[in-house]
Amino acid sequence: MKSKSVQTLPIYYGAVAGDILGTYRRWRQGQRDERQTAATYSGQFFDLCARSGRRGAASFPSNVKQSVSDGSFVIRSRSPVRIVRGALFYLDQLRRAAWLSFDVLRTGASDVFVMDGITFFFMLAPLAWTGRRIFLSVHTVLWREGVVPSRAQRLIRWLDAWFLRKYCAGCLVASTAIANQLQSLAGSCHPPIVFFSPLYQQADFERFSPPVVTVRPFRIFFAGRIEHDKGVFDLFESVRDLLAHGRDVHVDFCGDGAELEKLRQAVTSSQLQDSMSIHGHLDRPTLLNLLDRAHVVVVPTRSSFPEGLNQVVIEAVLARRPVITSAICPALELVRSAAIEAEVDKVESYRAAIERLIDDPKLFANRVQGGDALRMQFFDPALAWAAKAYEMIAGQKVC
Repeated sequence: MKSKSVQTLPIYYGAVAGDILGTYRRWRQGQRDERQTAATYSGQFFDLCARSGRRGAASFPSNVKQSVSDGSFVIRSRSPVRIVRGALFYLDQLRRAAWLSFDVLRTGASDVFVMDGITFFFMLAPLAWTGRRIFLSVHTVLWREGVVPSRAQRLIRWLDAWFLRKYCAGCLVASTAIANQLQSLAGSCHPPIVFFSPLYQQADFERFSPPVVTVRPFRIFFAGRIEHDKGVFDLFESVRDLLAHGRDVHVDFCGDGAELEKLRQAVTSSQLQDSMSIHGHLDRPTLLNLLDRAHVVVVPTRSSFPEGLNQVVIEAVLARRPVITSAICPALELVRSAAIEAEVDKVESYRAAIERLIDDPKLFANRVQGGDALRMQFFDPALAWAAKAYEMIAGQKVC
């Protein structure tokens, strides 16, 4: 594809999740998508197209067939990931890669951003053979360190490394852990790797002052999917143990999920309704009100979950709250001076981390101050996804 075409043809965005059409309708009216506290990546993609003066095309997974075409953007839904195993799993990866490639070709896009989790990277090689520039947006570590890969996983890594060296035009990454894995995979001829930060509006967090550590109960905040792999029952056990040892604590569980009723039953059967509140899904203002009452934010994701850049970790720092999480969460390395690191999958480690903050006001103040030194980077559009993607398509060099 000629250089002139690359600069004038549409830009494509393959989203891994989210209501992209809903975000677009708000963006088109000059409104932010207030269903999320952070700027959505799809909204930033629309900003990228506007800044580049180019049309856009996007796809997203949905159980309902949806589409819009208005001259500036073409957005289509695609079928969601199928929960299958064995040979069917690999066939589904191929199906998704084929659908995405066909959709890119029919839109005429020349630059293509693909979120990780849609398909294996190497399956995008045929699309690159057509002259398209393929950029990866990687938000989740590629593998869990310390886990021995299977023979099939080793083969997939080898093929992904081939794609990275030969056909990938660049990678946008959410953490150094992801960058290190990409570099180790592709070797010295890895594609350009650029970091981005999640983006927030400073006005949303001006209301927050550091919590008073001596106020009781000591309030613990969780926001996310109510699932076993997200560590909600580890947090439940940690708080139950604290209460059994006479600690005056309270936890707010915020979010929806498959284990919501099971968690409610566990709280009720333990007769802990006065010390554990289960709120379900909340709108953004209500969620921020609860965060404002909190002393600490806990993100207890388990090792069984492929954690991406958990934005709750970032939002804790923006709200001037210390955060407790483990190394399984890539966001930890971005906010380490504001965090207490717990051992992954260890209930007693999370309980001990909470007790450290309760018992040591100096440590608590130190973590709040550590967060204050980090906050501004997450308000800076120049460090966000759209700006970094623009830099990449404007002047990237491939090894």
